[in-house]
Formats: sequence, C-alpha cells, structure tokens
Amino acid sequence: MIFVRLDIKSAKLLERFQEIVDSLEDLSIVEPQGSELPDVVIFEVGPDSEKDLESVEAMQRSPSCPEIFITYASYEIMKKALGMGIKEFFSEPIKREEVEIAFARYKKNLEHGKPKKGNSKILSVLGSKGGMGSTTVAVNLAEALALTGDSVRICLVDLNLEFGDIPLFLDIEPTHTIADVLQNILRLDSEFLLSAMIKHDSGIYILGSPNNPEEAKIITPDGIKQIFNLMQGMFDYIVVDSNRSLNQAIMVSLGLSEQVFVITQLDLASLKNAKRFIDMCITMGFDESKFRLVINRYDKNADISLDEAEAVLRQKASWLIPSDYVTVVSSINQGKSFIHTAANSRMTKSFKKMALRIQGKETKTSRLWGLIK
Repeated sequence: MIFVRLDIKSAKLLERFQEIVDSLEDLSIVEPQGSELPDVVIFEVGPDSEKDLESVEAMQRSPSCPEIFITYASYEIMKKALGMGIKEFFSEPIKREEVEIAFARYKKNLEHGKPKKGNSKILSVLGSKGGMGSTTVAVNLAEALALTGDSVRICLVDLNLEFGDIPLFLDIEPTHTIADVLQNILRLDSEFLLSAMIKHDSGIYILGSPNNPEEAKIITPDGIKQIFNLMQGMFDYIVVDSNRSLNQAIMVSLGLSEQVFVITQLDLASLKNAKRFIDMCITMGFDESKFRLVINRYDKNADISLDEAEAVLRQKASWLIPSDYVTVVSSINQGKSFIHTAANSRMTKSFKKMALRIQGKETKTSRLWGLIK
C-alpha cells in the first residue's frame, strides 16, 4: 500500500485529487496531521509560489522525505520544480491518466530502482530565428557523434512540432511520430519506444515530429519528460532539433539538456535574437552555463566581425561553422548528411571536432574552424 498525503489548499482541486487517488489501486490517503508517514505528497503550489516552494525544500531536507508531486500554474513554477529535482508535476485541469501514469512510474521505481542514466547527454539545437540551419546542425552533429569510433547509441528527436524537416534531410519516411508515442503513453517502455522510431543507415535512431498541427496539440510537457527520461537509459547522446518558441514542451527539453546550441549568424537581426533568447532563458531560471553560442556560415570578411558579435552578446562563440553553401545544399538535395556526402570537407571536419569535444576527446585546434575555449 502506498500512503498519499494531499497538501492541497483549493477545495475544488482537493476534491479532484481525492476522487482520482481513491479510484487507483494500492493507494490510500492519509490525513495531513495523522500519525501515518506518507510515501507520496501531492503539493499544490499556489499564488504565493515562493513560500510554497520553500515548504517543498524544507520537506526535501528531511531524512524521511517522501516523494513529492506538485501542481503548477506557470512555466516559472515548472522550471523551478525541475531544478529542485521534482520528477512529477500536474497542470490544471488535472487529468486522471496523468496521475495514474505518475503513480505507475513511482511503483515501477520502487520495484526495480530508478533507471540508470549513466553518462547519457541531451543536446538541444535551435536557431536564433528561422533559416539559421538548426536542422542541418542537429542532423550532422548526430551523425558525427555516431562516427567517433566508440560504440555509442545516438538518438535524434524532432521537436519542431509543426514544421519538422528531419525526414526530408535524411530521405526517410517515419511510420510513427512522437504524437503516436504520446497517444499510447500507458504502453511506454524501451521496446515500444524503439518500435516507434526509425533506424537510419548511419545507425542513429530518429523520433519524428507530428504529421500535422492538429497532432502537435497532444504534445504535453509531462509526455516529453517521460520520453526523455526513458531515452536517457537507452542512448548515450540524444540530439534534439528544437526551436525558440519556449512552449512548455520545449522548456522541459531545455531544462533536461546538458548543452543548448543556439545557432546564429554574423548579421544584426540574428545576433539580436540570439541575445534576446538567451537572456529570456536566464531570466526564467535556466542555467546560463548550458548555452553554447554557435556562429553558422562563418565568414571572417562579414560586415560584423566575430569580436563585435561576441561583445554584443557578452559571450564567446563556442563553435564556428564555416560557410559552405554548395556542400550543405547538395547534401540536403540528396537526402543525406554532408558527413556522408562530403567526408573531407571543412564542414565535416568542423562537426567531427565538435563531436570529439562533446565526448571529452578534444584535440588542439585553431580558432577559425574550431572550438573556442
């Protein structure tokens, strides 16, 4: 039996949770002031969120701290909860199936222990505005990681939910998408997830974006979190082709990412948007150190110099990707990565160097096409 305490202030919300918890097997509600210690506390973070989150932190400091699930009403609360190590959270209106899934996952962890994530890393790639080449970077970075010589398992996830282009770039036709996975969330395990992905000739596994905007509407932050948590036990590197929309699903992805590559160019609009995006993320509580500034289509003769761009952004570029229009367009038209079509190009060498750096195998390199300390 799992004992559940409901720290809920709203009478309507309390009634809803009582109804759901009472309907689930092996769960028993205990009184807040009762003698029975709870295994799980469902905690409502209300309008005074700072005070409520302080109460959560106080519980976490206790040697007998129960598992804490929270309800949230804003992006900021969700982000702070993730930073505190909260693994389960619910947004209103409360859905029975989400609560059921959370407790099913809790029971599974009790029986088998939490999944070991090892050194698995989530790497998000997004453009400071449209046309920055983020999909090109994500696809080729995933393939470069797969070619570093180690037996690594690579996953590529298309989180451009409405306009995903990974199938076009790799000439594939996924039979299932991330929307199909979330529509069958109760079946989610490693076997089911692999069956929903397509394995590319390069060895990377790809989870495609929804087929249309209607399907994109079913994507939830909790669903994204469940998928990524499972993937971290299955893959060494998870490369996410993302976007800068900062919806809840993207926020969860960014929060779980070890590194976020923000793709920009040496023009005023692109640099302005890159700075604005990073500043917004920092304001919302994301760790500044995870953001990596990437200058795509780098040309040392551009009107705006690299030094000027770094001064505006108050951040050093971590990666300069050379400008090679012909190589990139040719690879896209062939439905292949330039890692494959132009193995000896400057582009490919740049991506292989970045892959080595991510894996901690960086070799000394020049500033021009390399990886700036």
